[in-house]
Amino acid sequence: MDNEFRYLFWTELHKWLTRLSQWVANKQAQAAQAYLPQVRQVWYEQALTSGLLQDITTLARELGEESMTLGKHGLLYTWQVGAVTIRVDEADNYLTVHTSGQLVCSTQPAIQLFIPGHWLHMIAPYMERAHLHEQAWQNMQQQWGLQH
Repeated sequence: MDNEFRYLFWTELHKWLTRLSQWVANKQAQAAQAYLPQVRQVWYEQALTSGLLQDITTLARELGEESMTLGKHGLLYTWQVGAVTIRVDEADNYLTVHTSGQLVCSTQPAIQLFIPGHWLHMIAPYMERAHLHEQAWQNMQQQWGLQH
């Protein structure tokens, strides 16, 4: 009788814990649906207003490889360090960042995504170099009268 009681107790406890974990998972899913779009929008707006998206674009333009794609009227810049790949498409005027194959940043109007993470630490050391490169190019253009 004692073993039968234990079996029933643990069986009922397991059922109750399963229902409880399903309830918690459901509540987490509801919260994610409600709050993640808001957080996503806030992260994107912060990156946009702080100038971080422009800094990442400058990084790809100044240090990345430049290639002309057929049928477009702009350049495509690609820069990579480790698992981070940054692309700037001047023809369509957007920036995308992938890390380990996952999209973490896109300025495409239909997407507007910015997910901060370790990838920012990976590109941070190169930001200053990109700005110095851009500044040197602008100084040279001024010196030679190439700027309007």
